[in-house]
Amino acid sequence: MTIRKGEFLDPATRPSVACNLSRTSRSGVALLAVALLVGSVGCRCYQMGSLMHPQINSIAVGRFANDTDEPRLGPLIQAKAAEHLMVDGSVKLVVGNSADAILQGKIVSYQINQLASSKIRAKANRDRDSDAYQPAIWRARVTVEFQLTRPGSEDPVLTARRTTGYADLSRFPDLNVSRQEGLQMAANDAAIRMTASVTEAW
Repeated sequence: MTIRKGEFLDPATRPSVACNLSRTSRSGVALLAVALLVGSVGCRCYQMGSLMHPQINSIAVGRFANDTDEPRLGPLIQAKAAEHLMVDGSVKLVVGNSADAILQGKIVSYQINQLASSKIRAKANRDRDSDAYQPAIWRARVTVEFQLTRPGSEDPVLTARRTTGYADLSRFPDLNVSRQEGLQMAANDAAIRMTASVTEAW
């Protein structure tokens, strides 16, 4: 509404103006309340923090026995588990029996299998001619069994579980090098899965 100089506002229109202002004020207050509520919920969600058991504030990584013929897998899983627990930050990583719980287990098995192949000979060869193909992608698997125990006790805090890590590799000139790299990558993936299972088990 525009009021020119010399004109007077009709009293009959005053209530509607006041009403409009009142509606605007109420809308603003409502929006502010919603914003504060959302912010409060967001803060509470953020402050929830770790999913770890409330009585487990520290973990030590113990020995991982090795049931395979690949001797490097045990120490590798142990080192990677410690690394990923430290990165996760849900629990303090300590050494020895000062920990609230000890993560330990064993390497159950590993496998390296051909996942895909590519044709290397003339297109005229029949598709069923196996000599015309060579492996193009390999998949490495490392299976780990793990549990959480109290220091000095055989009773598990977290009963034994299994997880498998995977890694896919393209063909390399040196098969032995690619084999070692594949096992390292699969072991790292298994350690990531194991860490997530431990920190989110509760």
